[in-house]
Amino acid sequence: MKGFKKYSIDPHTLKVVEDKNTLSHYLFWFGLIIFVSSILSTVTLYFFGEVLESQYSKTLKVENESLRIQIGKFAEKIATFNRVVSTLANKDEELRVLVDLPSIDSDSRQAGVGGAAASGELFTGNLDVDRMLSSTQTALDQIDRQLRIQKDSYSEILQQYKVNEQYFVNFPAIKPAQGRLSSGFGSRIHPIYKIRRPHQGIDISIPRGTPVYATGGGTVEFTGGNPRTGFGRLVILNHGFSLKTYYAHLSSVSVKKGQKIKRGDIIAYSGNTGVSTAPHLHYEVHYRGRPQDPAMYFLDDLDPVEYNIAIHSSDRDRPTLD
Repeated sequence: MKGFKKYSIDPHTLKVVEDKNTLSHYLFWFGLIIFVSSILSTVTLYFFGEVLESQYSKTLKVENESLRIQIGKFAEKIATFNRVVSTLANKDEELRVLVDLPSIDSDSRQAGVGGAAASGELFTGNLDVDRMLSSTQTALDQIDRQLRIQKDSYSEILQQYKVNEQYFVNFPAIKPAQGRLSSGFGSRIHPIYKIRRPHQGIDISIPRGTPVYATGGGTVEFTGGNPRTGFGRLVILNHGFSLKTYYAHLSSVSVKKGQKIKRGDIIAYSGNTGVSTAPHLHYEVHYRGRPQDPAMYFLDDLDPVEYNIAIHSSDRDRPTLD
């Protein structure tokens, strides 16, 4: 079926003529369609955009609230961690006193730093949430630094404890022989020269051949004699920690230079060699090269025989791995 034709009256000739569609006619209608479509698209996008934005805002609010709750829970845990760190710090100070280490001042333990955490790294679009995240990050960083300080302190305590443990093992803490103290530390009239001279050790009166014991752990530094000292046959033990002990006027020596010695080991036997009027043991303690009063070091109520009995008894009581 053919399409309808459109007619109109020519105003100049007053004749009925058939209308012809020109290019401008088609352009007009095409432009009109584009214009209407643009308006409809804009209205549609605006409407759905408002709906989508409203939905996104609601979702974001829900997520921010959930995040705020989670951050609050983290804050509670951080408070608990702070209490634990504080307890550890108190225990740490007690341990430092026990091993004779200086205290760590409270400012250093707090490990605080100025300013807040870099909030530029944390951005949610919600100012309150960002502030909470920044505060939480700062608190976590501080706890991390405090724990590092605590770890370093424990390592220092353990190292010092091992040093102290070795110090007490080597410390000259017992009498070198079982006998009567015949001469103390200090100035006295020399028994041979009959003049007042410093006596840099103690004399223990004992029969010739009485066992002489190491008063602490260490290494044999010297065995032999030197006529210029008047010591006769001599043993010197190096205990480390700037401590040395001298055992003089010996009849025989049962150790050699460089040998490792434990407290209570027999290192020699007493005699009357060197400048001596009767069998006895001359014993000296030197700290940093200066003679000390040996009585300030050994336990007066524990002689070497009692010490060895006590040590052997405790050895028997220890469980074995056989």
